Amino acid sequence: MGLEFDRLREGVADEPDVDQGLRRFLLQVYLKVAGGLALSAAIAWAVVTLPALSRLFFVEIGGEMRLSGWGWALVVSPVLLIPVSAFTRAGTTARGAGWLYWTVSALVGGSLSLLAIVYAGETLISAFLVTASVFVALGLWGSVTRRNLSGLGHFLTAALFGLIVALCVNLLTRNSLLELVLDVLGVLIFSGLVATDTQRLKLIYYHLDDPERLGAASNYGALSLYLNFINLFERLLALMGGRPRR
Repeated sequence: MGLEFDRLREGVADEPDVDQGLRRFLLQVYLKVAGGLALSAAIAWAVVTLPALSRLFFVEIGGEMRLSGWGWALVVSPVLLIPVSAFTRAGTTARGAGWLYWTVSALVGGSLSLLAIVYAGETLISAFLVTASVFVALGLWGSVTRRNLSGLGHFLTAALFGLIVALCVNLLTRNSLLELVLDVLGVLIFSGLVATDTQRLKLIYYHLDDPERLGAASNYGALSLYLNFINLFERLLALMGGRPRR
């Protein structure tokens, strides 16, 4: 995404002790993640429960709910918005990065309504609680560990690209065993990225002294962690399965 902190040299040698300013910065980022998840959940609920929105984004074909043209646009739009914003440098300021984050959260929330239609409520709640527990635990570890996670972060990023390619291939082959393997790998990859991205946020805090740039970095950091949470949730949900909603 052309993020400023992606160009920072990663390392934890001679890292200062955790101070109150860093705690406030990380707390701000995680509160934004929580706010983004709340916004996504509210929009997903609205799309599922309000008939006008349901008819706009879904059509019933053969007794099954399918995405309409507007529904597909809703699903694809977050994927396009992030690179377009990076290309146009629309999110280089704290305000621009903030608009990007909340817009992506809203659009992803709309696309998550498909999960609320497919899966039963208890399955969604169970998967969310497991995801939240893993997310918090690894986020805390990433914020306190003195171990240099930069190498792991590079490996996981490369593995993520491989995972995306494999998922696209499996959309055509529909191999159930491969799908299971990819879901497990997805859980491992996104779990690891939660920890590495959190440590990178610490490095951002100590490298940037301009409030405007730090504000933009906090919004981009929240976006990265938010997307890790959503992807981890979806992979865990696929593994847990459960009774589909009828």
